[in-house]
Amino acid sequence: MPKKYILYLVGLLVLAGLGYYGFSKWTEAREKVDLWTLVPDDAVFVIESGNHADMIDRLKRTQVWESLSEVTYLRRLEENMVLIDSLADNRETLFKFLASKRVLSSVHVTSKNDFELVFYLPISTVKEHRYMRTLVENLEKNGEFEHSTHQYQGTTITEFRNPATRQSLSYFTYRNNLIMSPSAVLLEGIIRRIKRKQFVSVAADYKNINYLNQEKVYANVFINYRNLPAFLNIFVKQELQPDMEYLCGLSRNSMLEFKLENNKLFLNGFSNPETLSQTFYNHLSGQKPRPMELEQLLSNRIALFLHFGLDKARRLRQYNGAKLPELRPEFKAQTDTLSQLFGGELGLAYMQTYNPNASPEKVVFAEAKVPDNAIKRLNTLALEINLLNKTVPYKEQKGNYTIRMVPVKEFPQRLFGKLFRGFEQCYFVAMQQYVVFADNPATLRSVINDFEAENVWGKSVAQKAFLEETQHEANFSVFLNSENAWQMLSRYVNNEKRESLLRNESLIKDFNQISWQFSQVEKQYYTSILLRQQDAQATEDLPSDTLEVEKTTPFPSKLTAGPFAARSPLNRGLEMLVQDSNFVLHNISYEGRITWSDSLNEAVKGEILQAPFGSDGKTKYLFATSHRIHCLDRSGKEVESFPYYLPDSLRLQRLTILDFNKNGDHKLLVDDDLGNLFMFNEAGDLMPGWEPLSLESRVAIAPQHFRVGSKNVIVVVLENGLVYALDEEGETYPGFPFSIRASVRSGMFGKAGSNLRKSEVTLVTLRGEVITFNLAGEILKRHQLVRPERNATFELIPENSGKSYLIARQSLGRVTLLSPDFKLLLERNFFTSSRKIVQYFLFGGDNVIYVITETGPQKTYLFDVKAQPVGNRVIENRNPVKLVYNDITREFQLYKIFGSELKKITFERKN
Repeated sequence: MPKKYILYLVGLLVLAGLGYYGFSKWTEAREKVDLWTLVPDDAVFVIESGNHADMIDRLKRTQVWESLSEVTYLRRLEENMVLIDSLADNRETLFKFLASKRVLSSVHVTSKNDFELVFYLPISTVKEHRYMRTLVENLEKNGEFEHSTHQYQGTTITEFRNPATRQSLSYFTYRNNLIMSPSAVLLEGIIRRIKRKQFVSVAADYKNINYLNQEKVYANVFINYRNLPAFLNIFVKQELQPDMEYLCGLSRNSMLEFKLENNKLFLNGFSNPETLSQTFYNHLSGQKPRPMELEQLLSNRIALFLHFGLDKARRLRQYNGAKLPELRPEFKAQTDTLSQLFGGELGLAYMQTYNPNASPEKVVFAEAKVPDNAIKRLNTLALEINLLNKTVPYKEQKGNYTIRMVPVKEFPQRLFGKLFRGFEQCYFVAMQQYVVFADNPATLRSVINDFEAENVWGKSVAQKAFLEETQHEANFSVFLNSENAWQMLSRYVNNEKRESLLRNESLIKDFNQISWQFSQVEKQYYTSILLRQQDAQATEDLPSDTLEVEKTTPFPSKLTAGPFAARSPLNRGLEMLVQDSNFVLHNISYEGRITWSDSLNEAVKGEILQAPFGSDGKTKYLFATSHRIHCLDRSGKEVESFPYYLPDSLRLQRLTILDFNKNGDHKLLVDDDLGNLFMFNEAGDLMPGWEPLSLESRVAIAPQHFRVGSKNVIVVVLENGLVYALDEEGETYPGFPFSIRASVRSGMFGKAGSNLRKSEVTLVTLRGEVITFNLAGEILKRHQLVRPERNATFELIPENSGKSYLIARQSLGRVTLLSPDFKLLLERNFFTSSRKIVQYFLFGGDNVIYVITETGPQKTYLFDVKAQPVGNRVIENRNPVKLVYNDITREFQLYKIFGSELKKITFERKN
């Protein structure tokens, strides 16, 4: 072969090799990198943020911003961004460049006294590359910043330094990603990770979790609890560090969603337990989440409160500290026995102190399984030790409470473990089902005084509002009142960080209600963190309000019941009835005027119904209160022979009106809280068989009447799951009663057929089993709906006309609505796990409105048939609403009560 052909061949091979090399490098550069895999394993927190423009816009329209805007770090960050924009000579601002990006930020401990952040920024397009290149070039040319570079393992690290503030920022690039940090040492650690190809995400346990895809979520927040103690140790003194390390041993990591509201920041998600031996999780595992019922005893002077849900409080004894002085064997045996008597709730309170140099008082609240037994054994132990020591037993009477002393050093620690140390002496008192321990009798006297003066969480409006927004059941909770805890924080903060603490005093005290809670759900913990401004109003200044308040009717007293919709007997116009806190019932016309008022002296129970009742055939208002049945005429006056009185020992739940033969001969059926049914005729006489008809449990929902051929059937479902079908005389139909073997707390939906066997009724149990049965007493279908967690609850929600229904599931703050054939209609995460009121309105076609009311934050949200929010106005409310639709004007009209006002809100139908 001629030499020139050999040269040509070699040249082609070289070009092919260069092309392949260039292509592989180009492909490698374009290959998308999972930024989570670049984060070093020593990260304490990792924050994946997005929707920055929306978040800042929302934040600046909340009262939270008023507090955060005063933070020195955030002000300096904003100033630096403005400075960079002014020097960069670029049309696009740095904030706009970052606004829509998903940015990763990680927090790392860099020394015993400090921590630093790393930022991970993807640069995706040619335009973004051009923007960054121009920005860097302009910064290099400008004399405001010092610029330098150095090589580390073949990678160039660039540093910009602001001599005026002595702040610096270093960065390097990797596959179209910019990695930045004030610490070049952290960047070098990431470069080593890349060179070793250690591409494993620190959040690998949550690879399928991404809360940013949900509405109004602005960040995924990852917490590594194994690294958290080292971070906390930067701020607090050494004496607290062992306890913090122990408590951090409940979980190894969390992935939480970050949201913000007008007066709070909150994070919700799940945590994986710490499975290493001798951890807090090992001592707490397998426990059922418990409600906190201690709030009636907890003083408003508490600074920090730790709450544990334990079937056996003695399990915490496994957290051991320094060896305590030995007790005589018989006393040790009695102490061991006593520790077994406590279970349920266990709380450790640190009280407010006004002297930063003094240790805060501690109070232990321990629920006793049998309080009298626990107190008896405590008294016996105290007496025997006093006899042995030849000392006089301590006894002090404080009102109805007796304070005694156990002369054993660190007695709470012997009962409940090292967390409960710090009791040189131990005094105790029985309060309700709890035994309360303190280091001195003065502390117990103050606890009793606060309880008797109702200066407790359970009576505090602010604290109750806060607790409504926290988890109602948990395994472990931390509650902090930063105002009460300020002196305690000053005492325990490291000297190096005290200046920083004082600098941020206003911010810390502003978010004065803080909680961190864990609630076991199968193999994980549902976790929530809440930072709340107690005094901020929970309203938002949102523009483009599509929900217009058309009318407001004020009242002199707070409204407590309603609105109840009715039609005017005169002109058939829509009117509303409401009841105030003085038990006065008011009627409001369509124009918003109060047309009459009537004092009832009792609260309305159930709905207010209308019917042409009595010999004159005129429409009346009928309803029940606790002990009476009322019938009012169109002017609000009681009809002759009304009200019907029932014994004071009864507590009525509701009134049901029955017209068996559709001839206007109405029967009045009421049920009470013991399961008794009374039926009256129009003359006020009790009907035979209903004098009363006593059932085994309380009625779960309003009895429902079916006309099947010539038969009248009244279906009654009890809370314990028993189902009755009754005739006019209260006799049961064949096949009834039967039990569905589950609790019921919601409505039922039925259709009358040609006979009993073809008449079907559907209901949903509290735990999500959909059951259909016929009026012959046969169960036709049972279907178990998916329960995402053990405490999920279900309801059957009939629509306003009673012609259809949906199924609502509530689970850890999430509401899911399902159609009768179990198809998903709507799913939303809400701010709290407080009870939600779900309503379903159908006005034909696509005129569907789902109404969900959060009773904790007291807000109502509207959604259309496509599950999209209706309007962007916050509706303050905590009661069911009334909603009507005007087909001519194509307007919805919503009526609701809040405070002392009835409001009518209008909005147009969406096309």
